[in-house]
Amino acid sequence: MGPEKASAILSRIFQEETDESYGIDALHEMDAKMLAQFLQEEHPQTTAFILAHLYPAHAGEVFTLLSEDKQAEVAYRITRLGSTSPGAIEEVSKVLRNEIRQVQGKQVGGVRPIAEILNFVDNATEERVMTGLNEFEPALADSIRELMFTFEDLGKIDDQSMQVLIREVEKDKWVMGLRTASPNLKKKVFGNMSERAGALLKEEIESMGPVRLRDVEGAQREIIDFARRLESEGKIYLTSGKTKEDVLV
Repeated sequence: MGPEKASAILSRIFQEETDESYGIDALHEMDAKMLAQFLQEEHPQTTAFILAHLYPAHAGEVFTLLSEDKQAEVAYRITRLGSTSPGAIEEVSKVLRNEIRQVQGKQVGGVRPIAEILNFVDNATEERVMTGLNEFEPALADSIRELMFTFEDLGKIDDQSMQVLIREVEKDKWVMGLRTASPNLKKKVFGNMSERAGALLKEEIESMGPVRLRDVEGAQREIIDFARRLESEGKIYLTSGKTKEDVLV
């Protein structure tokens, strides 16, 4: 797009509010409708770059508000993003400043980011995007679908796997992660603990003061990542993206 146009675009987005607040940080708190309205008129590559840097929950909300004809292309472009070029970052250093250290050389594209984003959109949007991606590249769509295991999907795993996961994950992660969990998932977790341990966990969750949604989502992602690692080691079985025929016995 050229350094001048790129700088003009980014300067409209990344407004400096104080000496300590600029860059991508400002977008995390931006209203989803306002951001989606702005991105709707931008090039799909620009939209993909920005969404890939947002928290998945926020990105999913913005993604849902984009026009239907743009969603699949943006999703495809996110999968094709590579490492952020240090040279490109320098071109916008006046407006990104503090963010440069966080995004320089950071891998922001690939199938995992779009899988995480799609975990936070509604079912209709998810189905529409996956259909579009399947038309772009069927194998790519399959790879994304295999990664789309959400925190709520833990409620579907077998009891033995859940017991292993409960033992392996630190209790404070469960306290934070279960803050926004559905009653069914909480029942699944508590049902696979001793009565005393379950009562203590419930008490800690109920006595917890207000917490940031991003912290809850962060704990949930850590638990999911841990679950995937345990599955790769053959210690538990996750139903998403596999059939029982795929499990080694």
